[in-house]
Amino acid sequence: MTDETKKPKRAPGKNLEQMTARELLEGYKDLTPEEQEEISGQVLQIIGPTLEKHREQIGEIVQNTARFLNKVGETKDIATPISEALKRAGERIAEAFAAAAEAQQEFLQSGAWPKLQEIFPDITEAQGVFIAFMAGDLIEYGPEIKEILQEYEAQEGKALTFEELLDRPAPGDPNPADPGIVLLEHILYRAQEVRKERRGLLPRTTAIKPTKAGYPLDKINGYIWGLLEEDTHGRLTFAMETKARRKKKQELNLVYSFDFSALEEEGAKVSKRLTPTDKRVYIAIAALYNAGAEKITLSQIHEAMGNTRRPSKNQIDRINESVYKMARAWITVNDTAEHRAYSYDIDEHRPDGKGWTGGKYDGPLLPIERGQVIVNGQLAEAAIHLFREPPMLTFAKLRNQITSIDIKLLQSPASKTEGNLLIEDYLITRIAKAKRSKQAEKILFKTLFEKVGIEDKKQRQRAPGKIETYLKYYQQEGFIQSYTMEPDGVTVSF
Repeated sequence: MTDETKKPKRAPGKNLEQMTARELLEGYKDLTPEEQEEISGQVLQIIGPTLEKHREQIGEIVQNTARFLNKVGETKDIATPISEALKRAGERIAEAFAAAAEAQQEFLQSGAWPKLQEIFPDITEAQGVFIAFMAGDLIEYGPEIKEILQEYEAQEGKALTFEELLDRPAPGDPNPADPGIVLLEHILYRAQEVRKERRGLLPRTTAIKPTKAGYPLDKINGYIWGLLEEDTHGRLTFAMETKARRKKKQELNLVYSFDFSALEEEGAKVSKRLTPTDKRVYIAIAALYNAGAEKITLSQIHEAMGNTRRPSKNQIDRINESVYKMARAWITVNDTAEHRAYSYDIDEHRPDGKGWTGGKYDGPLLPIERGQVIVNGQLAEAAIHLFREPPMLTFAKLRNQITSIDIKLLQSPASKTEGNLLIEDYLITRIAKAKRSKQAEKILFKTLFEKVGIEDKKQRQRAPGKIETYLKYYQQEGFIQSYTMEPDGVTVSF
């Protein structure tokens, strides 16, 4: 078979779309099944748009075509293969429509659809499906796209609907095949350029992973985390028993107050209570700061808290809520009496003791600002920049009531629920204090239950198992030398 007979004969100067049915059918019976399939595909491409407009009539069209071809005596010998080819084409079209419909539903039920609606509030489902193939890029550059849309609205002097937006002329192409898509591609390109330009102006830093964390052991840090259900509405006074230079025991009053009014003014739905998670976030941020991190991301905090897996969205949201709360909580600490007794020299003890004046601190619990920063080449939208060391850690250091632990010690296998963090915090604090004397320490279950608020009988029965999980890990990491589980408690040796 020559090349001429392998293809349907075409009238001179005509393409496939211009050929008559007779011209198209000539030579069809001489083609191989593969070649017939190829011709069917070409026919499908030509009649596809028409069939799409009459989606519900596809089956009827195929049947009518078959009946018509069977009646044409002159082409009777090829009517059956043509009918079968068209039937197969119709089945493929039906399958394609079904797959497309399923894909459309998946898109509309996915998380991408509401995010696309945030950029284009009045977009319809049909329009969303129409641009679904580029939804990912549009969502990624959503903030910049919104700014560009505001420019267009300023030019028009009115708010633009999505349909009006797609009707705008596409820049650089007055008669594009699909002006709406061309315009969206132009907007996306502009958004990408805007982000590149801004990223060039953003501060850049390298993520730092601390290996050590300061863990406060003083009375206030042991008391405030989990204490306050509401504002103190004034102040709390703590009796800080200590020794002055004349080595006479005396009680020195320390005044502490807490103010959540900034949260009330913003109407934030955030707990006015400092939780064990808040304390762990606070310690993690301080560890990052003292390791030299100028800008800190929420993912870095997650890792410095002792987490070893990638953070989930819920975990990041919880850390973000904690940072938000502590940045707006205002604290006042006045340890003037103790300051005078010891004549603390801020510059001697802490070169960065900024904020403490004569034994006083009056400022945010977490003195930060937040903004965009490039960390390891990636954009962080709400990175943290600390103005100074978190003040409650500075306070513990000034009183020499802090210990340094390995970050790895916080990576215990127990899950980091609020209840577990309470147990872990109590154990670390008790053990760290006892290690200074290097004498074995007996920790009574009864005392631990009271301190961490375990009242339920079942929880008390399960608690020793959790405690042993922590102690086994501490022994493995060299924090303790050994431990002995007893009916009423546990004895830890160093």
